[in-house]
Amino acid sequence: MLRTDPRFIAEQGVWVLSGNERLIAPTLQRRGTDPSFRAHSWEVAARFTEQLVARCPWVKVVLVSGSLGGEAFVPSDDIDLNLVVEDGSKYLTYALALAGAAQVALRERLPEGEGSTQLPLLRKVICLNVIWEEQQTLPFERMDPYLGFELLLCRPLFGAERWRRVLAANPWLSTIFPQLLERRWQDIDAGTTLPLRRYLLEMTADARSRASLEAAARAATTLAHRYVNAGRARYRPEVLARIARMERYKFPYGFFQEAMTTPADVAPPLE
Repeated sequence: MLRTDPRFIAEQGVWVLSGNERLIAPTLQRRGTDPSFRAHSWEVAARFTEQLVARCPWVKVVLVSGSLGGEAFVPSDDIDLNLVVEDGSKYLTYALALAGAAQVALRERLPEGEGSTQLPLLRKVICLNVIWEEQQTLPFERMDPYLGFELLLCRPLFGAERWRRVLAANPWLSTIFPQLLERRWQDIDAGTTLPLRRYLLEMTADARSRASLEAAARAATTLAHRYVNAGRARYRPEVLARIARMERYKFPYGFFQEAMTTPADVAPPLE
């Protein structure tokens, strides 16, 4: 049908709306990335997921998203991950995931490239894009093409069956991307659990303890964000502008957005 639709232009297998031909060249460039680099990035994501699940008892789903999920990954990109976690454990999980992401950055030691995200001392490799609590997904409060496209890019590494249930609880997706509800995935082997996981379960066995630790984790990750952003403001201010632009698309699921009421609290309204 697209071949006969005058609204679309095609070149070398890339389809764009008429008037957006400028997107074809960069898309072809991304598709030309060395497949071995992309495969290595999937391995990095899988290894990070195995380690996170072994440590963190609240993770229900780990999803590769962004350009790697969309098969358009280039060396300057971060590996974007979305998580689904137990209710009341968003920032506990975030703190553990940030620690794991720092370990990945130290291990990989990737060179900084144009468009890459630089931390104060290291190039970022893993980007924790969004962490949804389970109640936020059944169904999603937002039901729009922006969120639909984000979900289209998601590829589960862990919790595939639970992710299928999330998608089934959001039938509005069938009107935007019907292929989403037909996809099937296979989980990675989560491997063995570490003592830290059992210890965290014991520490958060009652609701009051978990709420206190969740509040402490939120405070700690807020300070970490401020420190990282202070370095970006000094050395890479254009990165902050890009992050602010992306935050409006994450609302209300982004980090530290709980007290915000509209995307305008984060950045200018969606166009």
